[in-house]
Amino acid sequence: MGDRIRVIKKGKDLKMKKRLFMMFMAGVLSVSVCACGGKAEDAANATQEAAATEITEGTASTQETEEVKVSEREDYVALEDVEIEKYVTIPDYTSMVVKAVKPDVTDERIESYINREMLAFYPVTDRAVENGDAVLIDYVGKKDDVAFEGGTAEGYTLNIGTGTFIPGFEEGLIGVMPGETVDLDLTFPADYPSADLAGAEVVFTVTVREIQVSTDYETVTQEQLSSLGYVSKEEVWKEATKVLEESAQLSYESSIANAIMEKLWKESKVISVPEHFVEEEMQNVKAQLNSYYVMNGGTNLEDALTSQGMTMEDFYSQVRPSCEENVKIYLIMEAIARAEDITITDEMIYEAAEQDILRNGIGSVEEYMESVGKSAIRNRVVSNMAMENLIEKVTVETISEEQAMAEAAAEAATQTEE
Repeated sequence: MGDRIRVIKKGKDLKMKKRLFMMFMAGVLSVSVCACGGKAEDAANATQEAAATEITEGTASTQETEEVKVSEREDYVALEDVEIEKYVTIPDYTSMVVKAVKPDVTDERIESYINREMLAFYPVTDRAVENGDAVLIDYVGKKDDVAFEGGTAEGYTLNIGTGTFIPGFEEGLIGVMPGETVDLDLTFPADYPSADLAGAEVVFTVTVREIQVSTDYETVTQEQLSSLGYVSKEEVWKEATKVLEESAQLSYESSIANAIMEKLWKESKVISVPEHFVEEEMQNVKAQLNSYYVMNGGTNLEDALTSQGMTMEDFYSQVRPSCEENVKIYLIMEAIARAEDITITDEMIYEAAEQDILRNGIGSVEEYMESVGKSAIRNRVVSNMAMENLIEKVTVETISEEQAMAEAAAEAATQTEE
């Protein structure tokens, strides 16, 4: 929230903006095809050239995609209703063997986690702020006794002496004791990007909550441990070990799902991709992004695109390849689900939407399903349930990180020779 009081460089490169924007969209796409925590899109991208596919069933203009929901067309056929054998053939996955990596929870990693996440800072309240300190502050900036936009924050960590904030702000906190509140009479630089604040005289009311000093597992004192809420070093070690072991297990499960998805991608044959599914996926991505901007930026996707020098046509052109890959994955997982006699009910789709709403903490299930699309939620449910069944049937060989690295290096060397 402190962005407005920083001296921001002008003239950002438009191409960089576009690239960052598309990187964000790629993140949205990867979420839509996650299966049991595994990034199916990563597996798909890694083997994209191996897929023998062709887009055969009709075309639709960008204008049509924007004006009418694909699912509302009279000739719409949902994925669950298609003859799946016409579009994809899958291998005998019951005889499939994959390799998955389970990270080692070593003492070195445990100590590194403790130093980075648990003991990175401990609070100091018995001395004044000095240059070079990291301080936890609350602040309110006012111009003519009125708080201005972007000038208020709580629980902000500021490194004194870095020049992060406008001149005088950081210097004004040197000598302040934790718990004290000071008023800083400051002036924004004349060339500040915001016309409302450029050259303006303002007052920042700042409360220094604490000074944050770094420590580590080897040198931490009992006093420092107590200030952080820990009884002993043994307690810290035990807690860190539990966190890393749980993380290693999740990583292992993700590795299994990724390995299965990659092998399925290589050994399945996508015969054709229904065009209306690609269009529907593009609409779903558009809806997700639009919701993101409305909830987080107070704008919408179209305005965000315009600010990046992009049109909606550019948007569809950029996301189409990834959407096509997503649809191929949906076809494969639909075929698996049917082979496993998996039934997807409306109640299951509704429950999945409810979980999404709980995570986001905003909107209603009905609004969410209308915006994102029932098919998008169903595709995720199908993928997750199909993957759960696959994990039970596929043979998994657990390998170490060192072995995985050695095999990757050997494969890279082979490809170089070829």
